[in-house]
Amino acid sequence: MNNARSTVSKLFPFFIAAMSLIALAFSLVIVSDPFGLSGSIYGSPTGVECGFQILGFSSEFISDSYEWGTIIIGVLCWLQLLSAVVGLIVLTALAVKKSPRQYRVQMFFSVFLTVWCFLYMLEGIVYSSITKATYPALYDVITIAYIPFILEAGLFTVYLIFRFSERGAGAVKAAGNIVPGAAAEKTDTAAAASEEEAGVIYKLDGGMTKILRVYDDRVTLQAKKNLRSFMTSNFFGGVKEIYYDSMIGLQFKEAGSVVAGYIQFETANSHSKDNFNSENSFTFDASFLDNATAKQVADFVRGKMRAARSAPAAQPVQVVQQQSAAEELTKLKGLLDAGVITQEEFDAQKKKLLG
Repeated sequence: MNNARSTVSKLFPFFIAAMSLIALAFSLVIVSDPFGLSGSIYGSPTGVECGFQILGFSSEFISDSYEWGTIIIGVLCWLQLLSAVVGLIVLTALAVKKSPRQYRVQMFFSVFLTVWCFLYMLEGIVYSSITKATYPALYDVITIAYIPFILEAGLFTVYLIFRFSERGAGAVKAAGNIVPGAAAEKTDTAAAASEEEAGVIYKLDGGMTKILRVYDDRVTLQAKKNLRSFMTSNFFGGVKEIYYDSMIGLQFKEAGSVVAGYIQFETANSHSKDNFNSENSFTFDASFLDNATAKQVADFVRGKMRAARSAPAAQPVQVVQQQSAAEELTKLKGLLDAGVITQEEFDAQKKKLLG
């Protein structure tokens, strides 16, 4: 079921882009002559014009006095045509490359092209109004430019339903623990038994350069091998462990619609001007991991940090005892060398000190 939902949410942006392109074929204006007056003194031609015909910035129905309307509508039709073509190309390229930006770009083009279809509907209303003003009211002038917007709005609504239901189905169980997040990786029993997965409380993939694993005593940051990590110099990294007792702070930034978010684990020697690309930072894309889950993990780590700082330090009793015994033996050896004690007395004291 999740795979079907994911497939639908990935395909619908293509349908939306295609619909925005097809919309230009819907008539901006339809002029009819119900009373047969074409041959009269009014002489108005009958027919239709769509967005593709207006790309030449000319109209069969609009007079020269309304030429500005033809130019404006022509420019808008050109922009809609180019936006739809670019959208189809970009969406196809991202789908083939399986880019982590795919979800965000899909959402952007879906909203953008739906707005264009809405503008196309307004163009039809304006165009038909100008045509009515050009010719007498004896002619019927209508537009069907609203039809593609209705279809586009329906496609966009279905896309949103499947897209957000897909994001909401991201919590899975693994190794007896809840692993939250829209992009939390599923792990089976065999994987959980491996050394890397044993004891994992949270495992998150933010769709960027690293995978974050959270344990009871530490976190690990595993570098991913992708183009993004190569561009940010994380490609050649391995798995870094950071224990809670070595952390001195934590920075958390929510992901926005354009800018990614991050969780940065600060230590005494981890000073970086670039919080996103620091070796101690886990960056995430809002399309892969929601802010609520990321904040939950950040709060969990903060709690572990406070617990590690409040734990009493272990006293090195055994080390102190060993140092005291060594000092005492040194003193006894000095007394033996000075003839103050005999060898038998020295051996007896030595045996006593060493237990």
